[in-house]
Amino acid sequence: VVRTFAVVRDGFGLPALYRQIDALDNQIDGQVQLDLYQAVSRLIYVASGWYLKNDTSTASLGQRIAELQEARKALEPKLVSL
Repeated sequence: VVRTFAVVRDGFGLPALYRQIDALDNQIDGQVQLDLYQAVSRLIYVASGWYLKNDTSTASLGQRIAELQEARKALEPKLVSL
C-alpha cells in the first residue's frame, strides 16, 4: 500500500500540485480551494485502488514512478480537448 501511494504521489506530481493549491491562499474562495484538495484526494483514492488491483509489475519503485510520469505527460495534452 505504501509503495502504491508513493507511485501515485510521485507519478502524478502531487507534491507540486499541493504547492500550487497552497499558493492560492487568499486568492480564491476557500471552498473552491478545499474542493481542489478533495479532487486530489479522490485521485489518490481511485488511482491507488486501481494500482492495488491491477499492477503486477515487478519493476523498481523508481521505474514504476517514471512509467506513470511518462504516461501522464503523454495523456495530459489530450485531456484538455475532452
